[in-house]
Formats: sequence, structure tokens, C-alpha cells
Amino acid sequence: MNALSSCLPDNIGAVHRRVLRNRPAERQRRRTTRVVSSLPAVSHWNLWGLISERWRLMRHNGVHRMSTHLPTNGNAMPTAESKPTTFRAVSFRLYPRTAAKHNRLMRVTGACIYVWNHFLAKNRREYELHRQYPNSRRKPSVSFFSLGKQFTELRRETDWLQELPFSAVRHTLKHQADAWQRAFRHGGFPKFKSKRLTRSVTFPESSHFKLSGDSLYLQKLGWFAVSRVGGNPHAFGEAKRCTVRQVCGKWTSSIGSGNTSVSRASTTP
Repeated sequence: MNALSSCLPDNIGAVHRRVLRNRPAERQRRRTTRVVSSLPAVSHWNLWGLISERWRLMRHNGVHRMSTHLPTNGNAMPTAESKPTTFRAVSFRLYPRTAAKHNRLMRVTGACIYVWNHFLAKNRREYELHRQYPNSRRKPSVSFFSLGKQFTELRRETDWLQELPFSAVRHTLKHQADAWQRAFRHGGFPKFKSKRLTRSVTFPESSHFKLSGDSLYLQKLGWFAVSRVGGNPHAFGEAKRCTVRQVCGKWTSSIGSGNTSVSRASTTP
């Protein structure tokens, strides 16, 4: 043992540290540490403050979504005379009041679920056949234009669909066309909808609904009572779209409106 000890150098600890320092993993770790430590310190508080302020503005007065659009008057760039238009969505509580109106809402939202599941099952089946037989089976078209044409044919063959608003039920295929595009980018298929979860229907055009005070008119469904604490904060805006949902047994309506940058004081005589 003494002979073996005499063969070892006195600075065995320093030699061992130098061996570890020369290992590839150790060199890479030290190089990464030097690069990271050389980067300037970045503070995220300013960025987080901007995000928080944006979120506060979007949530103010029940606003869910907010975007600004500058009209171009046919030009590529906004002109000096153009006034920015802000599109907002305000939520109201919707009260059917009667069993008949409640059944109408349940019927039209159920039709949206039926149309979604019908065309989703059809297109998924055609896609599976196209994967198995790519030479003999064509790839189905899932654009909103193609789905809308197929819905028109289905509506002609189905009597109870003809009693419901055409554009509102067809608009669910717009959401499905967008879901197909997301599926093509990330893989998989859109999912089927269940009647036990959230029900919704969207009226895409302003001529299909009308908000008058505490009442909301929906095409082929009639008038419904609506309420909101504080009233409508964007009463001077032009209504663009209305979405009716049932969440946990309660009906709500989200009305999107566009409002140019004109103050309320300037509109009063």
C-alpha cells in the first residue's frame, strides 16, 4: 500500500479536476454558461404590463373581443380622412320566458349540432376511403363554399330544416371549415359535438337579428328579453353578428358591433 501511494502524485485532486474539465460534456456546459451569462438581462415587466392593459380593455364592460380596423377607402394604405372602426362583442343574458321560445332555441341549436355531425361524419368517411384508395377515391372538399352547397341540398331534402333560419344553421359549417384547416396544419380530425355540452347558434348578418332596448329579435324565432348590468355600452355601434349560447342551462347572447371613433358627446345635438 505504501509503494502504491508513493507512485501517485501529491496533487492528485488537481489532476482529477483537470480531467473532468476536459470532458466534452463539461466543456459544452461551461460554454453554454458563458454564452447565457453574456446575454443582457431582459425584463418582462413592460411586456406583461402591455398584455395586462390589453386584457383589461377587452374585459371592460363585458367586452370579450376587440379589434381595430382602419378603412382604406379602396386604397392599399389608410387615408388621412379614414376613421378607425372598433369591433366589440357585448354579452347579454337572454330569457326565453315561455316554453315555446325555449323549444325554438333548443331546436335551432340542435339543428346546428346535427348539421355539424352529419357533414363531419361524411367527410371523415370519404377521407378514410381516399387514404385507402388514393387512385380511385377523390379527396373531399371541405371549404365553406363546398359545405354550403351540400347543406343546401340537405335542406331541400329535410323538411324540418326548412322551418329554421337558413344562414344561422349554415354558418356552423363555416366553423367546421376552419376546424378542418386547423386539422390539416396540426393533424387529426375535427371532433363531433354533443347535445349535452354547450349549444350555440350564430346569426352572421345584421338583417337576421335586431336589438331594441331590452328585447332581441332573432330570425324565425321571435322576440326575446335580454338584460345586462349597465345596459349596452356600445349602443351607438352598428350590430354585425349575434351568437346565442346555452351554458349550464342559461342562455346568453353575444352581439358584435362596429363603432367608429366618435364620442357620444359629439353625437348629441
